[in-house]
Amino acid sequence: MKRSELKKEDLQKIVNICGMEEVMCYDLNSQTCILCDDVKAIERQAEGRILIFPYDTDLYSWGSTMASFIEKNNIKIPNGCKCWRYLCETGWNYAFYEYKDQVCLKALKKWLHKHKIKDIKIA
Repeated sequence: MKRSELKKEDLQKIVNICGMEEVMCYDLNSQTCILCDDVKAIERQAEGRILIFPYDTDLYSWGSTMASFIEKNNIKIPNGCKCWRYLCETGWNYAFYEYKDQVCLKALKKWLHKHKIKDIKIA
């Protein structure tokens, strides 16, 4: 699959979440995605054999993404109300998740470009 063909559904397959014992990596020799024990992955990355795909928190900041979403959609948060609570109460949280996924996907594509990965094979 070419980097340009990645869709938000692929984020769950590729992007790592903090605290995982196994992480998704890119094997530089076979040019495929592999799951690897996190400790072994760090060792193999230091040896230059793999790249560990970024963690979700590396691709976007919850706070700045939410602020951008609120501004883009011209949402007025009432005084004294927490942003996330207001989004949930008004149903905007679903649209926020869609927006967050688009931000994350765009950042992942930049990460792939930076590491000169054009095609990836997801098992």
